[in-house]
Amino acid sequence: PHTLRFRLDKQLRLLQLHLRNSGHQHLLLAGVPAVNELLLQQLPDSVKPRLIDCVSLKASATEVTAVATALEYYERFQEFRARKIADHLVHNVHQSGSKVTGICSSLDALHTDTADHLVMIKGFGQESGWSCKHCGERRIFGRPPVCCPSCGDNRIGAFEPRTEIVRLASQQGIPITLVPPDHELRGMGGVACLLRQRVADSTEHNGQLERAA
Repeated sequence: PHTLRFRLDKQLRLLQLHLRNSGHQHLLLAGVPAVNELLLQQLPDSVKPRLIDCVSLKASATEVTAVATALEYYERFQEFRARKIADHLVHNVHQSGSKVTGICSSLDALHTDTADHLVMIKGFGQESGWSCKHCGERRIFGRPPVCCPSCGDNRIGAFEPRTEIVRLASQQGIPITLVPPDHELRGMGGVACLLRQRVADSTEHNGQLERAA
């Protein structure tokens, strides 16, 4: 028991060092129940908020089995978390303010630096679009015109909405969450942004309106 306790203390010190230096936000313990219990008792207060859960393994489990089991559990956790975030967004959509849905509105939020979280369904954004380099007019699902219908300028460029959305979100350090293709978000254009502040209803669009445009 003394040797086991010593080894656990050493592992906990290494764990704290790793979490502090790596920036990882989640911790999952995978091991035999007795060892998991000891680790939980010794887990520092600074680490406990990052703990997702404990996964019980048989004493005969190999390291490969332990890693595979932990990864499978973590993938399920990520999918569950993604659905919770998307459900929260959908709830906001049915209320008012603090969100925008659809490609164009999400791009506007990212361009104006008001987005706080980007949520997309998997496989979203196979469409192409065009934008005017003079006035910033953007359209999705249509052929690029010779001249911009808003300002008449002929400096028209093509772009891929998904690439542009992900680029802007990554550039601003905004979290990106992917949800399954069958999520309710598909009916709202497949993409949405939670905002840092409320917006007027007149600035919000849904996927159907944008497709009609």
